[in-house]
Amino acid sequence: MASRSVLATAALAAATVLGLAMPAHAAVTNVSTVNNYAGARYDSSIDTFTVWDNGPRPYQPDDGYYARLVVKKVNTSLSFTRTHEWRSGINGQSRNFVLPDTFRSGDQISISICSVFKSTGSAEECRNGTAWV
Repeated sequence: MASRSVLATAALAAATVLGLAMPAHAAVTNVSTVNNYAGARYDSSIDTFTVWDNGPRPYQPDDGYYARLVVKKVNTSLSFTRTHEWRSGINGQSRNFVLPDTFRSGDQISISICSVFKSTGSAEECRNGTAWV
């Protein structure tokens, strides 16, 4: 018959393993460019990104810039890209994008947000971050 300490150690090990397998708590991750020209807020409780486009002329629509969000699953080739351009009379300063179902709970993701000059496609400024689904 196993000793109590062996059983306690086994129970602790099982609890640790089960604890690691449980879903992570919901979290919010904010990533914005240095001058806040563009940004993204990821809410893991609803698997949604809110992307905003401020541009170099802060808080003005139709400035020739748009926000580009690139999300990649760490250590894989899985990714998705979304863009948002704030257009007067057409849409708002921000837009929500749902994370595709191919990203699963427990996945680590890298987030890249850039403010992009529309006429050339070149990024004015970018910022990166990481989060967990």
